[in-house]
Formats: sequence, structure tokens, C-alpha cells
Amino acid sequence: ESAICTGLLLIVTQSKAQTKLFVETMRMEGQWKEGEMKAQSTMKDLNMIKKAFFVRMLTFPLQIIPVVGGAVYSAINATFTGWDYMDRYFDAIQLPSRLQRVEVFGADKSDCSALLHRSTYDADNEYARFGFMVGFLESIPIVGFVLFPLTNAVAAALFACDIEKAGGLACLKDSGEGSSAKSDAKSGGKSSAKS
Repeated sequence: ESAICTGLLLIVTQSKAQTKLFVETMRMEGQWKEGEMKAQSTMKDLNMIKKAFFVRMLTFPLQIIPVVGGAVYSAINATFTGWDYMDRYFDAIQLPSRLQRVEVFGADKSDCSALLHRSTYDADNEYARFGFMVGFLESIPIVGFVLFPLTNAVAAALFACDIEKAGGLACLKDSGEGSSAKSDAKSGGKSSAKS
């Protein structure tokens, strides 16, 4: 019982610390927009069924193989791990899930079809590269689960700052959707998108 309570307390505390580090890092970089952005709620962050949860559970035994197993596990789950870390940014700017998929996968694909699509694992996918590194760091025994989720939250904030400095997300700047995507993001996905 005490191990379960301690584990839950660690998860909640770590989640709150990650969100605080993310917001403060963006503030320090001058990219947090007080009136427009809002920090992710702890309940949203504690959602255990995150992107590709079942694939992570199926591939978790790969972690048993020293070094190589962690690398293979991280490669398979890279894009979804990157997306999970950048979810704080997407929530801060209130980006609807449809536009999140466009941003992460390059098209509006379901999580299941994205698992089997080549572009999900493409080396040019920034979210896959970011997700591979944070996933690999977290697969390091003992320190990986305790220390690196906090440093990875800072890395996600710096990644978000780079996106903001570059003028925003590609899915919002995309000439194919243009201003309708921006209004879709601001309205929470309620406006109709062009087909």
C-alpha cells in the first residue's frame, strides 16, 4: 500500500514540477504570453492513456536488453513521446487535437494509422527526433525516471520557445489552411476546416 501511495505521490509531484519548469522556462526565454497561454492542468497531464499507450506497453520488454533495447524502444515510441512532452505547449496555445496531429504527423491521421505510417518515424520529423532523445534519456536505469523527466520538460519548453521565435507552429502557418487554421485553433476546433 505504501509503495502505491508513494508512487502516486511521486507522479503527481513530478507532473506539477514539470509543468512549473515548462512555464518558467518559457517565461525566462520571454515566450510565455500571459494573456494568451495557460498552464496545463495536473489532471490533464496525469492522463495515463496518452498517445500510443498500448504500443509502449507492448514494446516495454525491449527495455530489458541493455543499451540497445532502450534505443529500439525509444525509436519505436519517439514521435508519440515527443508529442506527449509538447502537449504542454499545445495545451498552452489551446491547439485542437486535429491540428496537433497535423503538426506532429504532417497530416490528420489517427494514432493507429500513424503507428504504421513511415512519416511517423522519419528522421526529418522534429517531434520524432526530440521524442527519441527524451525517451532514451528516461530509459537510463534509476536516474532516467527520476531526473530526466524534469530536464526533458525544460527541453520541451526550449523547443516550444524555438517554435514561437520561428513564428509559430507549421500547421498554423501552412498555406493550405492559412487563416482558417488559426481561427480553428483559437475557437477550440469549432470552426469548419477546408477539405
